[in-house]
Amino acid sequence: MSHNKYLSDSESSYDSDEDIDIHEVVRSGTFQEVKEAIALDRPRLIALKDELGRIALHYAAELNKIKVAVFLIAKQANVNAVDLIEQTALHLAAINGLTDMCRTLLEFKADITLRDKNCYTCLHHAVE
Repeated sequence: MSHNKYLSDSESSYDSDEDIDIHEVVRSGTFQEVKEAIALDRPRLIALKDELGRIALHYAAELNKIKVAVFLIAKQANVNAVDLIEQTALHLAAINGLTDMCRTLLEFKADITLRDKNCYTCLHHAVE
């Protein structure tokens, strides 16, 4: 598989963690593409934040990519990582009504008491 579609415009090979847009791989790639990008010995990609302060797990949760989320958590993604508005992957799953994703994140000890910038927990979002 060619990873070139996930490289920055100025890069032609994977020279550093920042060369791979892991957030884009999670958003639009397959599970296999995510697995291959992480397998290239880039553990920092798991915790790399984008301009919204999100890690790849946020996007996996928001897009209901359960297999990807489990893989990222198994690779040490912080299940309680917060973005710039202090939302976790669990907040995003709850906002989007993704019950199975919420269950999955809870199995991995996602914290239901964390509050976002508006002081909402994931439970507040789930009932909206």
